[in-house]
Amino acid sequence: DYRERINLIMRRSDLREPYEGSEILALDGNEGEDLTLHFAMYFDPYAELVSAADLHSIMMEEITSDSPRFFRNLTIDPSSLIIKEVLGQFDDIPGTSSSPLGGKDDVVSEVVTTMRPPRKCEPLRLNYCRSVGYNMTTYPNFFGHNSVEEVETDLISFRELVDAECFRQAFDFICRLLQPPCEYRRIEEPSAGKVCRQYCQAFWSGCGDRLPERFRRFMDCERFPESTGIQSCHSRPGCSGELQSNALS
Repeated sequence: DYRERINLIMRRSDLREPYEGSEILALDGNEGEDLTLHFAMYFDPYAELVSAADLHSIMMEEITSDSPRFFRNLTIDPSSLIIKEVLGQFDDIPGTSSSPLGGKDDVVSEVVTTMRPPRKCEPLRLNYCRSVGYNMTTYPNFFGHNSVEEVETDLISFRELVDAECFRQAFDFICRLLQPPCEYRRIEEPSAGKVCRQYCQAFWSGCGDRLPERFRRFMDCERFPESTGIQSCHSRPGCSGELQSNALS
């Protein structure tokens, strides 16, 4: 229940795109009495820069609201909210904290990101996706591959999805996740071009049950942006795109 409340807050916030989920690490105390909740929130470091201050502001807005949407029936002392960033792998997260129990519910959060090298553009070298419509890509891709060699070791699983014809635009969709277009939208470094949420949902409804289990965790369509008037993502191709996808499959 606590995990779902946290997820609802973040998925309706401005940080919903980089947000990957939460985990309850520990509960100190007894239900119905004073309780300290330790939890971790996970973010994609490639999607957007996330600071502890941003998260503190989002959580405090809900905690101090006169009409909270997600923390209803909970009394939380605002001064007990502690959010700190943990850089490293998930195994580095401490499971508990020495924070004392207060007169109300205390909240202790660990914000987890991972260290990574700067993202850069490089030529698209995966022969299978050469006709996708652009020639520069970036790593890691949306399935966590860090090189074309890593992609090629898993390629057969994705080719089988296209060959199964479970989704008309499967070729375009799969290639845009395996070899995302490299886009310059920030001064610091390029970013990986994303498909739109509706496109992801359409693919999932057709091919989701065929996707190997180990790749399913990367296919949370809620992580992809919604299509807007100012195009910030790649929508499902129209008729001409469909014909091309069929020919290539």
